[in-house]
Amino acid sequence: MGLGLAFGAFMKCLFNRDFAGEVKDLALQRKNKTPVKSIKKEVETKLQSPVEEKVDLQKESYHNGAIHILAEMQKEGRLIDFLKENLDDYNDEEIGGSVRSIHEGCKKAIDSHIQMEKVLDQEEESTCRINKDYDAKSIKLTGRVADNYPMKGSLVHPGWKVKEVKLTQKSKSAQNILAPAEVEIE
Repeated sequence: MGLGLAFGAFMKCLFNRDFAGEVKDLALQRKNKTPVKSIKKEVETKLQSPVEEKVDLQKESYHNGAIHILAEMQKEGRLIDFLKENLDDYNDEEIGGSVRSIHEGCKKAIDSHIQMEKVLDQEEESTCRINKDYDAKSIKLTGRVADNYPMKGSLVHPGWKVKEVKLTQKSKSAQNILAPAEVEIE
């Protein structure tokens, strides 16, 4: 049951920001020596709360969206086929040649469904100033982080955020199909 609970909590954290915050709070309580049994009981209560129905609809929406994007990346770039392929039998040159078409197809799928923009519109390795009121969900600080604001650092990666999502609704029967099996009739 531990693995199932952990995986379920992980997936719910991945697609539900409020639940993720509650798990974080519980983890901090545990760090402060809160008994494990009370944490387990609280998590199980939260998982079975009446708000669950509303959350399930939101989770279903995220679930369907994630499947839709994976299906598009498979259709356009055959990403899942590539990731499931055992690459041990291929040399780097052969892999490199196949990656170009996968990259182009997956980029097309992402660009047609998700409009993104940089979190920080600056070039990598440029100097950044971080004020005390920075958004910790949007900016990850590494290195010698102190509580001495403003801090100055070098941009390692500008980050990405979703500006707009354009997904079509799949039929109920096709929602979990990433790519249909293909049979050539003789």
